[in-house]
Amino acid sequence: MPWPDRARLWDAVSSGARSHLRGTGLLEVSTPARVLAPAIEPWIEPLAAAPQWLRTSPELALKRLLARGVGSCFELAKVWRAGEIGDWHREEFHLLEWYRVADTAAGAAANFERLREDVEALVAAAATAREELGLSGPAAPARWETWTFDAAWHETTGQTRPADALDALREAARGVSGAPDAPLLARDAPADDRVAVLAAWSELFSWWSDGALDPWLERKAEAGIGIHIVDFPAPLAALAEIEGEGRDARARRFESFIGRVELANGYLELRDPRAQRERFARVAAMRAWSGLGPLPLDEGFLSELGQLPPVAGIALGFERLLAWCTGVRRLSDLALEPDPPRGSARG
Repeated sequence: MPWPDRARLWDAVSSGARSHLRGTGLLEVSTPARVLAPAIEPWIEPLAAAPQWLRTSPELALKRLLARGVGSCFELAKVWRAGEIGDWHREEFHLLEWYRVADTAAGAAANFERLREDVEALVAAAATAREELGLSGPAAPARWETWTFDAAWHETTGQTRPADALDALREAARGVSGAPDAPLLARDAPADDRVAVLAAWSELFSWWSDGALDPWLERKAEAGIGIHIVDFPAPLAALAEIEGEGRDARARRFESFIGRVELANGYLELRDPRAQRERFARVAAMRAWSGLGPLPLDEGFLSELGQLPPVAGIALGFERLLAWCTGVRRLSDLALEPDPPRGSARG
């Protein structure tokens, strides 16, 4: 894309996003790019900026603002994730992250539903902004569908979603991959069953996405349909609430897609410091099992998490939104940078 068009598109789409979020009662804030400790999440590797870290997300800082009474807010934040290099991945990119605060748990649950409406509105606004600039690109989805994770799994594989047990997940990996020796936890599994299930689900999710989910999402997009997938398996909750128990437990989390492009990831936010500490410890154990180095724990965040009000939050990949609405095939084709980063498709 020509450089003037890139700049005009960035300005128009970011202005439209800010207009929507401010118009629905959110404040724009800015939090530090360097942090004492990053969020500890599966397969998200931070970049060091000694003696601190470059943030992988503004999430922990924004939640501390919420705990201090700032109220519903958003940030268009530059973030960094090591090793994320490819057509649709970058080590340095922007997340548009926003939170809707409520007075009650029921209100937060309603806001969790509203986040999907926000995504749809931002997609439509981006397409409109592009058209007003005279640029070409795909039409916004004519409609959106919401599928539970279990229903999407069954639709794409013909199977019931596996139980949260290592043997069941290994069997599911063989079915999804079509190979009897699918490398799900090819080496010995972690000794802690909960860590093993987290590692197995993380790997299986990638297998399923690449082999079954992405082609289905592409067919939906060709029919003019955007997709929200809700209610993830409990081991994939990350920083989201979990509802139910046993086989019926579900993470109050969703992801939004247009075709193969995952645009956004939303949570009904966990507010229990003890549960969050346990989840961080589980991911830390998975990192150690994988041969990755330890990461510091954000004790400041955990100390304030108990004051977090009922809230739903979401992060949207801003470059991915720009890339989708222009139809480019690589994020680097619209980046506002004179020199491509190391390892990029253009570098």
